[in-house]
Amino acid sequence: MNWSRESLLEELGLAQLNHRLYSKKKLHIDKGEIDPVSHGGVALITDGNFTDNQSLSDLDMRYWAVYPDGRIDVQHLFQIETEELDNNRVALTSLYVLGREIDLNDSYAVDMVMEAIRQINIKMRDREPDLPHLARIFKDCNIQEVVGETLPLPGFHLESRLYFPISQNFNLAANADEKPELVLPLEAIQPLAGIRYNTVDIDHSYPTGRDNVLRTRMTLPQVGRKFEIASNLSRDIEFDGPSPKNRTIDLTQREPNIPEYETPLKPANISWIWQELRISDYSSTYRYAWVSDMQCLGLAF
Repeated sequence: MNWSRESLLEELGLAQLNHRLYSKKKLHIDKGEIDPVSHGGVALITDGNFTDNQSLSDLDMRYWAVYPDGRIDVQHLFQIETEELDNNRVALTSLYVLGREIDLNDSYAVDMVMEAIRQINIKMRDREPDLPHLARIFKDCNIQEVVGETLPLPGFHLESRLYFPISQNFNLAANADEKPELVLPLEAIQPLAGIRYNTVDIDHSYPTGRDNVLRTRMTLPQVGRKFEIASNLSRDIEFDGPSPKNRTIDLTQREPNIPEYETPLKPANISWIWQELRISDYSSTYRYAWVSDMQCLGLAF
């Protein structure tokens, strides 16, 4: 099976609104969500690379499941590799679902997997905070039938969308005198903290550069009071070297029309230190973040 360069991006839910070819070498979309019941979290990432001819050369869609007891697990949902053909056509050379290879001669199987990828990417690209309903998409696209076996999707559930069981490990950790270190992959902690990065719809990304601030204002009509809420991502210049690096995100709130409330309140903040590590359980080198400080309404966790 082969497509034009533009059609392949449309099949995968990655086409730009103007349907032009992608001008960058790399593609990245992420989104994170925390289950309010169990407090487990999921960070979903789509990564891709492009050739000099602006064709998609490979795609890796994966997610990190962060369990309530602090365990982390990575699942590579879909992996694609392609080759360029004449007349700006692109053909699949390999297609995997959770490590299981899909027969490229089975057009039904390829179509079902491509449709699942498309639905997930489209939901990943929107402005809403919730993750795609992964288990539902797998069911609707008959992915388990295509693969021929039951597939594990830790962190996702057909009925509740997100689901993490509360284990004995969580109870032990929660009741311990010394709280365990919170260490997460950097690519997981950022979307879980709302720091999204989207190279396709760049206006959906958390702002980067000199002014890393998201700001919004609203007025409550019932009382006529105006509020401003801001999120600011900063770094410790003195601490930064080749490695590790320090980052802090602060949430602030103020009432701009009332002088005595001009000084912003700080409802929450989180700081982390990150550096690159290779973990033997995974095949790749990931950037890991050590959470050094977390506060909510002035209370440290």
